[in-house]
Amino acid sequence: MRAFKPVATEPSFFITIILIMSLIIACSSDETEERGEISEGESQQALEQQRPKFTDAGLADPGYEGWKQYFDEFVIVYFPPDSALQERVPAIATTIKRVVMENAYRLHVRPPTPFVFYLYNNTTEVEQLTDCSNTCVRGNVIHYMTLTPLGQPIMIRLLPEFDPDGTPYKFVYEGIVTLLDYSRRNYVQRAYIDLYNGELPSMATLLENDEYMAVDSATRVQAAASFLQYLTQPPWAPDSVLSLYKSDKAPDQALLDIFGRTPQDLEEGWHEYLRENSGLDVEY
Repeated sequence: MRAFKPVATEPSFFITIILIMSLIIACSSDETEERGEISEGESQQALEQQRPKFTDAGLADPGYEGWKQYFDEFVIVYFPPDSALQERVPAIATTIKRVVMENAYRLHVRPPTPFVFYLYNNTTEVEQLTDCSNTCVRGNVIHYMTLTPLGQPIMIRLLPEFDPDGTPYKFVYEGIVTLLDYSRRNYVQRAYIDLYNGELPSMATLLENDEYMAVDSATRVQAAASFLQYLTQPPWAPDSVLSLYKSDKAPDQALLDIFGRTPQDLEEGWHEYLRENSGLDVEY
């Protein structure tokens, strides 16, 4: 009977140990490199998070010397160092972000970035530093006075993203800017008062740009806003107003094509809408 001889295991055992140790060292090296890369990224992110949101603006125009800057995501607000609104700037920036995102959603567009606001103390500052006498939009910058409804300049800034060519209808442009101005003004009620007093512009006036622009500004924009609000009601889809904005047809034909009614029929429906939704107990 042949005797059983155990197989020599020592060399295999040591080879196995060496392979395992090599694998551990290699993995440790890779892990260290990966951790190093992640750590660097995390450090950079931490630095960005710690970066102060209030900084010196560093604007080149000497008229803005000493102005401060506040940034929050895609919103940048510049303001003078003596601004009485400095404590409110973070809240203002937050509101700007909300209004931009909500109105961009309504227009089905991505907001342009950055969204830049220059916040002025008074009209004197605006007139000295710009060619404006009040809130205005110049290029990608909004020069802002806080008495202006915030949504107004934001809509002016967003509309070129929706249609770079703009609308040919003045009443549609002013109406949509006014309707979405976030002022909380009841333009239906105001337009009804004008209707009651015989001062509401006619549909024919709205459709003729020169005649429309000749009307007192407050009267015409609240008329336009209330009419567009009427056009967002059933049976029409709210986006029908956006189709009207983009139309390049004659205004009466555009209204007929999109809303299926003549200007005269729409005027009657508009007036009825004002009577029913003004919230005023005044019979017309």
